[in-house]
Amino acid sequence: MIRLFRHKKLVLLALFISLISFAIAAVSIFAFYGNAQKQLYNRLQDIVNREKAGIAVLENKLDLNENDITEYLEQVRYKDNSIGENGDIILFQMINDSIQFMISDKLARKYPGIPKSDAIATPMRKALNGESGYMRGLDYNGVEVFSAYTFIEKLNCGVVAKIPTSEINKPFLEVIFWIFISLILLVLIFVCFFLKITNPIIDSVVLNKKELIMANKELVFQNDEKEKRAEELDASNLELKKANSELDRFVYSASHDLRSPLKSLLGLSNMIIEDISPDNSVQLEQMGMMKSSILKLDNFIEDILTYSRNARTEVINEAIDFKQTIGEVRNNLAHMDGADKIELKLEIDQKIEFISDRARVSIVLSNLISNAIKYKDTSKENSYIGINVKCINDFATISVEDNGIGIDAKYKDRIFDMFYRGTKKSSGSGLGLYIAKEAIEKLNGTMEMESALTQGTKFTIMIPNRLVAST
Repeated sequence: MIRLFRHKKLVLLALFISLISFAIAAVSIFAFYGNAQKQLYNRLQDIVNREKAGIAVLENKLDLNENDITEYLEQVRYKDNSIGENGDIILFQMINDSIQFMISDKLARKYPGIPKSDAIATPMRKALNGESGYMRGLDYNGVEVFSAYTFIEKLNCGVVAKIPTSEINKPFLEVIFWIFISLILLVLIFVCFFLKITNPIIDSVVLNKKELIMANKELVFQNDEKEKRAEELDASNLELKKANSELDRFVYSASHDLRSPLKSLLGLSNMIIEDISPDNSVQLEQMGMMKSSILKLDNFIEDILTYSRNARTEVINEAIDFKQTIGEVRNNLAHMDGADKIELKLEIDQKIEFISDRARVSIVLSNLISNAIKYKDTSKENSYIGINVKCINDFATISVEDNGIGIDAKYKDRIFDMFYRGTKKSSGSGLGLYIAKEAIEKLNGTMEMESALTQGTKFTIMIPNRLVAST
């Protein structure tokens, strides 16, 4: 019993299931009861219709009298058990505003006349009014009955067949009683069986609940520890960002300061070269090597400055005229060795306004065009750089293609790495393509490369039109 009360919810569930089952059983019984009642009405209606037809046959006899009808009805009662043990069939007629029984001296003496307005006379009154049908009500004994009635025209009388409601209600009440008892027993059996099965499970669940509570406490503790570590990590990230920012400023400042003396050295070397006699080939070669080293260091510092600017500065939206931008890049690279020996093929389809960061686009084009000049194939008579630009509403597609020495396929996945040189002929810092890739990513664009050794290289760039984003 104690364990039963420990599982109140299960007991309530069992009671709820029992109530539902009882309700379903009750609804079913009432449905059967209604159907049985309907069948009974139909049977009583068949009886009165049959008696009406039988009496109609008797009416055809010339010597028809009340005794013949009485004998006929007695035979019907004897042969037909469909009206039950206490059922009856009666004939009656209207005499002086009262209903009087026919063919039954006993009934006639007990009920010499029933006022037609009396409640117990309802089915007889309806029959004498020429109606046919069935109803539930009180008979002349004050007993509740199911009755069917009809009118016999030639005899100017009515006939009623009736059965007490108790004959129908009793079996259904017995069924309801036994169903109720059966349901109570089934529920008790179900509860006992259910508890026997579920008690071990519930005990296990209770144990697991305790373990879960302990585990939850442990998780809360671990979560607090993680939050503390997250706060420490955030603080470390702030320190790291600060250090990176200071490092960027230092690199930019140091690189900028280093270029000034290099520019001075470059100017002095040019002056010395002018003063050296053309016949002194050794000094001219040495000064040329020094000048080349100064230029190489200056280009490296310029690459560092470009990388720093790309990392530090935000994207600046401005209108870009690709023809003008490419022309400026070409002029800036005109001093490179071999720039005058390479053909520039330019195709630009720009009929709409294109908005992006002009400085970053110039950096990307400058790196790609300068690489094409540096790594041209001297064994080919006609070296060229093909630049194709096509602008549409959403983005611009730029392709830079050359027929230079190309890049070996095994280096393809590494050419965008920092300080990586894809060929032995490389004399640069290894930052050019890395910076170009970083700049394109800043613009939310993409850059892809196709190359074949000795055949040439093609870069395809897609840059979103920020005019669409701004609107």
